[in-house]
Amino acid sequence: MRVERETRYRIRGIACPGKRFSYDGQAYHVVEVEEVITRSGRVGDVLTFETNCENCGQAFHFSKMKSYFRPLKQCRRCEG
Repeated sequence: MRVERETRYRIRGIACPGKRFSYDGQAYHVVEVEEVITRSGRVGDVLTFETNCENCGQAFHFSKMKSYFRPLKQCRRCEG
């Protein structure tokens, strides 16, 4: 077992489908926003993003909470 450093980001501002931004040379596109109730009873947003894999170039989707954005750069096939 080992401890690894994990970087997380918080997305601020209004997130709506169609918004685009880039981070660390990777372009991200917000595809869907879904409002959910967390286990603690708070209301939060789950954002579905689209980006292209940095290895194979294939477009892929992933979902993250707005308050816990951990950017992905690789599709599941290349990640493994």
